[in-house]
Amino acid sequence: NNANLGKPWAQYHLGRGLLSRSEAVESMKREAMKWLKMAAAHGHPGACVTLSHRYFYGEEYGRDLAKAEAYAEQAKEIHSAFVPVANKYLYLIASTHLKYSDDAAAEHILSRLIFYERDSSSMDIMGGLLSHIGAYHLAALAFERCAMAGSESAANFAASLHLQSEKYSLAKGWSQYARKANIVFGTDSSEWLMCKDCRDSWRCKLREIRDFVGWCDVALEGETRKMCGGCRTYCYCSRDCQKRHWNDFWVSHSEECKEAGKRVVELRALLDKTKRSQSA
Repeated sequence: NNANLGKPWAQYHLGRGLLSRSEAVESMKREAMKWLKMAAAHGHPGACVTLSHRYFYGEEYGRDLAKAEAYAEQAKEIHSAFVPVANKYLYLIASTHLKYSDDAAAEHILSRLIFYERDSSSMDIMGGLLSHIGAYHLAALAFERCAMAGSESAANFAASLHLQSEKYSLAKGWSQYARKANIVFGTDSSEWLMCKDCRDSWRCKLREIRDFVGWCDVALEGETRKMCGGCRTYCYCSRDCQKRHWNDFWVSHSEECKEAGKRVVELRALLDKTKRSQSA
């Protein structure tokens, strides 16, 4: 009666009860799905998660990743307590998209998961997946969050990915942080050596952009080298050259420089906090 009166909790339990019956036949399963959909439509997060599960594993109606994703997202919007389990299904859906080479669909899901995920090991895996499909900026963001949790190797990976995205001031900031974190956190020497190629690549690129202007390719020597006062990474031949790089529509340095400055402040605070906790 309560289910027929539109009570979502009753509709949910009725649907789950029908599915859990060992003698459930196809008609009973369809009836169960009907009640679960009604409960989800009335805002029951448990019904949304159950439907996401059923559509992902292809039970009753066959696999439908789009519906599985939609119901998982709906569960997150209804109640924050269901975010972890909904994210688990979204991660499985993204992995399935990658398995079938649908990189765009996987990137669409993973780019949102980055801002919900709190587990550093999951962020590390997510960063690897995003890097694999060429979403270097998002992958770098995932590794940055791992690094903020104390992973020096993740800081090196973030630097490497920013290097591939040609965000050199961000690459410099994370490379320097990785070096300082190696001292502060006491990172295992094998992990430090594993990231040597990343550091060497950054140093090589740093020398290159110190000798040639990234904007106009003018060779720089001594007094002709004028460094950006914000990130202290890019060099220019003149004030006018710097202004053009700062304001260019396609490769504007302004956003990168501001972001790099913000990161430097955050990373200094993290290192200072770690030093204080170690000396206490």
